[in-house]
Amino acid sequence: MPAVITELKKETTKFYDPKLKFRYDINALRAIAVIGVILYHYHVLFFSGGFSGVDVFFVISGYLMSKIIITSIDANSFSVLNFYGKRIKRIIPALLFLTFILIAFCFFFYFPFDYQLTGKYATASILFISNIYYWRITDYFAPASRTNMFLHTWSLSVEWQFYLVYPLILLVLNKYLKDKGKMILTFTTGIAVIFLTSILLTKYKAIASFYLLPTRSWEMLFGGLAFYMENIIKKHKIKKAAAILGYAVILLAVIFLNDQQAWPGILTIIPVGATFLIIVSNSNNFPILKYNITQFFGKISYSLYLWHWPVYVIAGYFGVAKGYVSIFCLILLSIGMAYCSYRYIETLKINVKTIMVATACLAVFTIIAAFFQVNDKLFKKTTIELSNYKLNHFKPTGNQFSDDGCFVVASALPGNFNKDRCLFLDPNKKNILILGDSHAAQFFKSLSEAFAKRNINLVKAAASGCLPVLNTHGAPACGELVNYVYRDFVPRNSKKIDGVIISAQWLNAADAETLTADLKATIAYLERHNIKVIILGQNKTFSIPYPSVAAKEYEFSLDMENNFVDGRSAKINQLLKQKLGSYYIDIYNFHYPVKVSRNIPYMMDENHFTKWGADVTIKLILANKKVESFINTPK
Repeated sequence: MPAVITELKKETTKFYDPKLKFRYDINALRAIAVIGVILYHYHVLFFSGGFSGVDVFFVISGYLMSKIIITSIDANSFSVLNFYGKRIKRIIPALLFLTFILIAFCFFFYFPFDYQLTGKYATASILFISNIYYWRITDYFAPASRTNMFLHTWSLSVEWQFYLVYPLILLVLNKYLKDKGKMILTFTTGIAVIFLTSILLTKYKAIASFYLLPTRSWEMLFGGLAFYMENIIKKHKIKKAAAILGYAVILLAVIFLNDQQAWPGILTIIPVGATFLIIVSNSNNFPILKYNITQFFGKISYSLYLWHWPVYVIAGYFGVAKGYVSIFCLILLSIGMAYCSYRYIETLKINVKTIMVATACLAVFTIIAAFFQVNDKLFKKTTIELSNYKLNHFKPTGNQFSDDGCFVVASALPGNFNKDRCLFLDPNKKNILILGDSHAAQFFKSLSEAFAKRNINLVKAAASGCLPVLNTHGAPACGELVNYVYRDFVPRNSKKIDGVIISAQWLNAADAETLTADLKATIAYLERHNIKVIILGQNKTFSIPYPSVAAKEYEFSLDMENNFVDGRSAKINQLLKQKLGSYYIDIYNFHYPVKVSRNIPYMMDENHFTKWGADVTIKLILANKKVESFINTPK
């Protein structure tokens, strides 16, 4: 590092040469990043790491903001207010256009409760606090992320918050650190400290670490470091090699990373470092970078990022199948909307006052939409009752999951489980343990009621954030509980436990083959302790909350359920059924007497049963001959 700093001291204090050519590579990086994000969000095969495109954007923003601010400071022409004004003109108009179109469209087609949620998400987005909002509201039973058309704006909020504080930081640093080498050392130290902090926080507070600026800022600071170091590589061949390596690493990241890995985490350095390498190499001589198609996607990348996710979410809301043809059409639609936004909104010259007035007006409407059912007169009364089921019937506490306190949410601190009460073994009854995540907890009450009639004591333990298998990993509280049950409770009480029922959302597994191996190892472990075991299968899951599906079926008198079924649940069910044989209880194709009874849907969200749905499901499970044998056969 000292040698690098010495070399950099030889550079001129003027950090920017206005004669430098257009950076085609920056625009190409934008194109790569947005395409990666789209292919990831649209679940296209081989692009499981496309989400890292957001990290590429963060580095680019850090680089460009550093160049804008430092060159202006160097020329004695920097104004904080002028900087903010330009950011407002660049970022807000396209976001307002998107929000206005979506809010207007959804008014006529989204059910009142769904529209209220959309209003809340929209408000948080245009006020640039969506990252904080999602951090605060995220819990296990929050609506699935893929039903929130503004979810992707969390990254815009992070960047906007960065824009607010970054120029102030640079002004202070520039005042006291005139030497370029010292700036590089300061940036490097800051990046290292924040990076290590983010890794640590991800382990204990993953949601906060993912969404908040402090733990993401190191990525943008990497862009600032790239600005200070962009002339460090002198030889053309080395520049070219560095750039090629950077592009190759980003491509590999997009293909081989996946969202089951800790993020931000140690692996985040891969796309961030690769982007840094490309920017520092400043190599613009690759023909592909100058192709019209490459530059086109780079130019529309901001609007394309804004539009691609709402298009996908709205299509899912109306049950559009996610086959390759429909995905291709949705991508084309996203590109079309993005081009219109770029051509007619991004290029408009609007003064800051007009933008701020428009923001305030739109925010007033979205706030009203967020707290009042402004479009309820457009739908039938029963439709609204169905779509509002969770809002009216499910409370954060005192529900079928948490009534007995034997379910631990992912955000809970380790040790937050009443072992004496939940794992009480009755010496005068059969004792059957049910273990799992929320998909075990959803059956607690129904199964307890059914077992009470058979003089069976149900012992229960469930925690979200990990799978109920040996050597599990995930949320600390979950891992602690599951490992305690297997490594401590079961060995000590094996003679008193008459059977174990394992239930979970098996879709949460990183890959099916590993899951199968883990379940087989878990079954073998329990059998070595002379304990019978069955695995409750994967239930049907939906792309949107099921009450909304039921409401659509009632409103339009159509059988639409299959349009919204998540095909992954059928695949994992079939695989586990084949691999686990007699241990596996298939519940996927259960037929319910009435899909909607007394305006009660059989599921409360995308994958959890209502109490009525759980009652029916348990009745069907207990009628299974394998389950009957499991319950009645002595150990």
